[in-house]
Amino acid sequence: TLVFVAALASLALPWLSAREVERAADAWRTSPDDAYASLDRARRLNPLSARPDLFAGAIAMRQEDYERAEEAFERALERNSEDWYAELELGIVAALEGRVDDALARLDRAAELNPGEEAVAIVRTGVESGEPVDPRVIDRIFLQRVEERTS
Repeated sequence: TLVFVAALASLALPWLSAREVERAADAWRTSPDDAYASLDRARRLNPLSARPDLFAGAIAMRQEDYERAEEAFERALERNSEDWYAELELGIVAALEGRVDDALARLDRAAELNPGEEAVAIVRTGVESGEPVDPRVIDRIFLQRVEERTS
């Protein structure tokens, strides 16, 4: 019975975590505090997944809460050190805060993890020219990709 309970928990907890992430995705525009609370629950339910922190970071970026975004993306990297998207977003935050060397290092790592990713090159060009890219520009690139794949 102990094995059965452990097996059930190993399936149920990630599922419950995913539900909390979905709840946050639905709520963040109207109730960001509720969304963050859902993502905190998701993180506790599935401490191995970086997904709750990636969502928390994305929400914080849209709210221009760069400190919260940085914390969330750093937590995501603690769970998955190979996450190019977290590195990209951390590069954007660093650039927006004037930490050019940190931004370029983050962008180098993002490019290493996902060679050829155009969003990384766009951000890097902005950082090198002294004009960091507006995070909404990157959001539009990703949204356009989703729309192209689903149409």
